Amino acid sequence: MAAQKNLQFPWPLAVFSALLAAVAMPTGQLGLLAFVAMVPMFYLYRLVSPAKALWLGLIQGALSWALCIHWMPSALMHKLSADVSLVAIPYILYCLYAGLPYALHGYLHSKLKLSDGILKTLVSAASLAALVTIQPLWMEGNLAHALYQWPVLMQVADIGGVSFLLALIFAVNAMIAYLIYTQPGSQRRTAQLVLVTLVMFQVGYGYLRTGDILDQYTNTDKHINVALVQPNMQGDKDVEDKAASRKAAFDELVRLTSIAVNADIKPDLIVWPELAKPFSAVDSTMGRNLIKSLNEITESTPLLVNSSYEYVKDIDYEGNTPYFNVSNLVTSSGIGETYRKQRLTPFGEHLPGSELWPEMRDNYPGFKRYVAGDETILFEVKGFKLLPLICYEATFSDLVAKGVDQGADILLNPSNDAWARGPEGSEYALALALMQTVEYHRPMVRVSNSGASMVIDASGQILEESRIENDAVGVRSVRLGMPETTSFFALYRNDILIVELILVGLALLVIWLHSHVTFRVRPTLIEKVSLQHL
Repeated sequence: MAAQKNLQFPWPLAVFSALLAAVAMPTGQLGLLAFVAMVPMFYLYRLVSPAKALWLGLIQGALSWALCIHWMPSALMHKLSADVSLVAIPYILYCLYAGLPYALHGYLHSKLKLSDGILKTLVSAASLAALVTIQPLWMEGNLAHALYQWPVLMQVADIGGVSFLLALIFAVNAMIAYLIYTQPGSQRRTAQLVLVTLVMFQVGYGYLRTGDILDQYTNTDKHINVALVQPNMQGDKDVEDKAASRKAAFDELVRLTSIAVNADIKPDLIVWPELAKPFSAVDSTMGRNLIKSLNEITESTPLLVNSSYEYVKDIDYEGNTPYFNVSNLVTSSGIGETYRKQRLTPFGEHLPGSELWPEMRDNYPGFKRYVAGDETILFEVKGFKLLPLICYEATFSDLVAKGVDQGADILLNPSNDAWARGPEGSEYALALALMQTVEYHRPMVRVSNSGASMVIDASGQILEESRIENDAVGVRSVRLGMPETTSFFALYRNDILIVELILVGLALLVIWLHSHVTFRVRPTLIEKVSLQHL
């Protein structure tokens, strides 16, 4: 089914594909478009040369990323007090880097003629999923996360993780494109059957899995009552009287905590978010006094607080003491377990490249120096093991895997999305964090300073009664059941990823050999005699 490479103006289709991908992601809230966003690219690659396919893939990938995180440059400029050029250049370079898997896929698709047949088309979809998921990024995100509002369609991630879900999404895109350019006949009918099978598998498995988890929630006798506190606290950056502002903000936090303690659903745990103002339960007098006063209010109810700083005692950076970002579990006996954030947020807690060029820090006056922790810690409340994941950390599957391997029952995600200066950043972070609940079938308590805060069950379903919307002040108390379930992905995560990569690599190798290596078969005796008489 070879196609002539004669499309003169392919760029509009690449841009259109990027726009579809962007509005499918949490930024655009049209998640189902994930199943058609890449159709223009799978259609294009059969009509252009490998070199042009590479550039088209780069344009599509980089532009879709730029549109998805369009809110980030202005947020970083405000947070770091940096000039536009010092934010715009890293932003553009990062988007180009994030587009590289799409560029490489475009080249491979065109070079190996992966449009020629149903099997090759499916291999193309799987190879794109593999390239996207193995690329190291400081901010994750792909079309699999666009489905965060459709938990039924996400459940296949409990088999093979994000890469498997993404491969199914790309396979649907690829088969739709195949149907567009394939003439009526047996191949087209087979392609229709494959497309229907893919959709039915994804939907059917999702309904079965979510139904099973819902039944377990209904029948379980294991529960924990959790109270979420969202103060919508504003930062100090544009405040003149910082001391008065901080006192008012923490007085409000105490008031909200008191409401949580006296809620109709008596909490077994109260969770604070990552706060927008400097706070330390250990290294500030105000923080220590606040914790003491809270012991009387909480009536021995455990309280998860997030200290935006804890001084690192044995490290000195040019005369400045760096910080840990930590979560503290406060009980009636005081501060108990402490977890130190392991994955630092780029440009917020970690300045990429500053290890090689320390003078970079001079250009970002708002940058604070943090040190990463090196240990996964579980808190225990009411017999349940809780895994703290501070803000950005909830987007990383490998960190969740460490906690799950240690027996984590619940994921805790105190977060502060106020720095993003709008709901787009908060929804993006929510989509990435929610995926962990599906991959590992562990519920998550996500409490954000400015919203949105909520409880997510073990199937990725948001409990609407727990949700506190963006830019709101509120308290929610939820009775969370604990189903005894896990996922295939949680049990065999590393093996699954290796097998997926090996299968995709072998498939591409076989296709390459078939198109580049000529296998000669030795002629039989009869064929030799026949040739001699010609």
